[in-house]
Amino acid sequence: MLESKGIKSALFTDGFKALSCFQMQRAQTCCRRSFKLVLTDIQMPQIDGYQVSERIKATEKYHSDYLRSKSIECFVKARKKCPVIAVTANHDNTVGELAFKSGIKEVLLKPVDI
Repeated sequence: MLESKGIKSALFTDGFKALSCFQMQRAQTCCRRSFKLVLTDIQMPQIDGYQVSERIKATEKYHSDYLRSKSIECFVKARKKCPVIAVTANHDNTVGELAFKSGIKEVLLKPVDI
């Protein structure tokens, strides 16, 4: 759906694969953000969207702290955070609270129409 709107995307079958790619891209690009946005499902095999968001935020903090000690120019560019948006079919009231605590910026309820 995103590519039909002209948006480049990467698709992963589980949270570990997505997280691994995010971390690798973050380490390689250093001064640039490789991903502008992470769109994740809350319920996935092996690792859920909450955990993906928490680990993305930890990765960003690690790289930000590292770059602060190396180069102020890279630090300023890298400190911009990648927003995480989650989708779910779960209409439970606890979803929003858990999302906020894990660093998810917004929760979209399925079905999502673009």
